Amino acid sequence: METVLQEHHNQMPAREILESLAEKFSESTERKGRTIVQFKQVWNWFQNRRYAIRAKSSKVPGKLNVTSMPRDDSNPVRNVLQPVAAPMPPPMAAPMSTATPATTVPVATRHMSESFMEFEAKSSRDGAWYDVATFLAHRYMETGDPEVQVRFAGFGPEEDEWVKVCKHLRQRSLPCEASECVAVLPGDLILCFQEGKDQALYFDAHVLDAQRRRHDVRGCRCRFLVRYDHDQSEEIVPLRKVCRRPETDYRLQQLHASSNTEQKPSTNPPTATTPAETMQKQQNRDLHKLLILSLKMLHSPQPLLPVPLLKTCRNEKKREKRMAVLKLQSLKPRPISELSIKVGSIRCYVSSCRAVLLPRFGGPEVLQHRPDVPVPDLKPNEVLVRARAVSINPLDTRMRSGYGRSIFEPLLPLILGRDVSGEVAAVGASVKSLTVGQEVFGALHPTALRGTYTDYAILTEDELSPKPASLTHVEASAIPFAALTAWRALKSTARITEGQRLLVIGGGGAVGFSAIQIAVAAGCHVTTTCGNQSINRLMAAGAEQAVDYTSEDIESVIKEKFDAVLDTIGVPETERIGINLLNRGGHYMTLQGEAAALSDRYGLPIGLPAATAVLFKKRIQYKFSHGIEYSWIYMRADSEGLHEIRRLSEAGKLSIPVEKTFSITQVREAHEAKDKKQILGKVVLELD
Repeated sequence: METVLQEHHNQMPAREILESLAEKFSESTERKGRTIVQFKQVWNWFQNRRYAIRAKSSKVPGKLNVTSMPRDDSNPVRNVLQPVAAPMPPPMAAPMSTATPATTVPVATRHMSESFMEFEAKSSRDGAWYDVATFLAHRYMETGDPEVQVRFAGFGPEEDEWVKVCKHLRQRSLPCEASECVAVLPGDLILCFQEGKDQALYFDAHVLDAQRRRHDVRGCRCRFLVRYDHDQSEEIVPLRKVCRRPETDYRLQQLHASSNTEQKPSTNPPTATTPAETMQKQQNRDLHKLLILSLKMLHSPQPLLPVPLLKTCRNEKKREKRMAVLKLQSLKPRPISELSIKVGSIRCYVSSCRAVLLPRFGGPEVLQHRPDVPVPDLKPNEVLVRARAVSINPLDTRMRSGYGRSIFEPLLPLILGRDVSGEVAAVGASVKSLTVGQEVFGALHPTALRGTYTDYAILTEDELSPKPASLTHVEASAIPFAALTAWRALKSTARITEGQRLLVIGGGGAVGFSAIQIAVAAGCHVTTTCGNQSINRLMAAGAEQAVDYTSEDIESVIKEKFDAVLDTIGVPETERIGINLLNRGGHYMTLQGEAAALSDRYGLPIGLPAATAVLFKKRIQYKFSHGIEYSWIYMRADSEGLHEIRRLSEAGKLSIPVEKTFSITQVREAHEAKDKKQILGKVVLELD
């Protein structure tokens, strides 16, 4: 694409070339099975690249330097609109009567003047804003509203549109230089670059919060929490995705004026000018400029101002008092301790938080409680959750001891934890089903690197569901990971149905107990094996028979055959028993797959192929010898399954009792108690 841009001398290639590039990307082997690349995405890349080249070749004078650190021009290209000058259309005829139909007046020749203003227009096709290359015609609708026909920069005649002057046409938004972050304040209307699954376009958004960070050689490091107007989604974005409105220029001028006054004391007596007078003069200049623009465009006795500017002008008076303070505060970074973290409001954006890190494998003593672990930016489908309770799973203690070493050791330090219950603190751009402040619970995939032992956990939208209202955060945090593992075995793999018979080997654990309740709710007949202390609890959960494996012979006590067997123990003896108790056509499922163990022993290049060979060998062996299916079960994110688990929990049909709770600062003691089997039931860590 760089070569194509150079061949066209930094000009936008023809539409046919852009469409050809989009097709080549979509048909490439790397993108097979992925979303098709759209023409507008390729066009956006060329627009951004052209602007970057232009910005490097010409520096804008008069910019305010917030930091003395040098700027590195080798940084990646900023996502900003390409400035295109739109020539002024000729004066238009007066509005026609509302009783007459809409008329169109073509523009025969371009009206050239000494000054140019750049415009952008909102497309009715996708609701995004594009630069205007030229105005083609104008007309008045029956209601008297003026419209103009525009051609968007980089697009052909087939993309021409009629847009309403009052609402969908305005002066072009300005890409922000690194030193201009001080002009972007909470409450501002901005143009923001939103990257979704199918498209990446510029949309109107409002700034909800701004966190100031110290600039470095890479430029501005500030972050902004924005809410898009078209879908009400929220996202944390860097400055490079933000284009500010031209009416905010006066803020930079005020800062320049104050900076020059401090650096160069005047020999003449200063003229007393209040901030209100300065602001009023700037507003008058802005209004005068747009009045002249409207007169030239519409030739109307009552010029029309773009709606966003009118709203901004009204809001400026309310910001007058705040500007005096923000003008100084925005020049220096704000420490995290000064940020108000109030879940449910717009101020719910953090850059660091408490977390428990695993820097190396070992016993409970290797766990480290850190107060300032960074919180990464959210991806479009991710959700930031303010954790209130997280449970300890057997996987956590095994990972801490070195299980999965071949996968996780190069990626240390890790954050352990899979289950979480808390409130939504922020959502990504494409998240639709969850809102800030909503109580949720969910679980991460077993291979996730940033777990839930932290104040702020990050999960995808599919990994979360609204928390059952009848459960506390402690009770809810004990459910998701274990229940989803059981759900994958019974519903996704064995596909149990009403009336079938199920054997759960090791029903006293969280996964086994969840499987019993899910199967009973589905109308199955359940038999289980467990220790003596769990028999009454499992029978109360709906099991028809509970066998004490410590004092009874399982094969002699259990006489019937089963349609499915879930083995949570996974040793050779329980595997033999489970397979012998299956009907032909039944399904044996074990939680103790050998992929991680073989990879840890021989390394990933040898271990994973060896594990695959072992699995296929057993599948073929048991298929021909017993006529059954054989599977290793691992937890996977399942949005439908998690919502069904929530429904069962709300109905009182699914729960996992919590035996003891610890504070997150006592995580070492909690892991030590689980290692020594001092606590056999579920353990939950609370975060205040």
